[in-house]
Amino acid sequence: MSSMFTLALTVADASAELDDVLVRGNAEQSVGELARRLAGYLGRPAADASGKALAYGLRVERTGEQLRPDAPLSTVDLLEGDVVRVLVPRGGERRRQRWAADEDADPDGSGTVIPLRRRR
Repeated sequence: MSSMFTLALTVADASAELDDVLVRGNAEQSVGELARRLAGYLGRPAADASGKALAYGLRVERTGEQLRPDAPLSTVDLLEGDVVRVLVPRGGERRRQRWAADEDADPDGSGTVIPLRRRR
């Protein structure tokens, strides 16, 4: 049996902008899956020019820890209100608007990233 969660985070990438988001998902999903969804929210592509999937990473600013992509979310030190930085691999240039819907979102709403407000 898997546990669903809802977690408020502040997400950032290479830009200086910070966005508050509400993340819904399954506690057993991987850090890599969360990183991919957050990268999609930030307008980053899912694959490079050759079609190879891009592997995004996450770093928790509070601890400075870069989370292991294969670790289940239930096992990592991620707290309500944490600032997470999406680590962008080469070839991960932004191509979609931040507000664009994630075509890969689950139909039942699990595993979604919902913008709360943009920080300035």
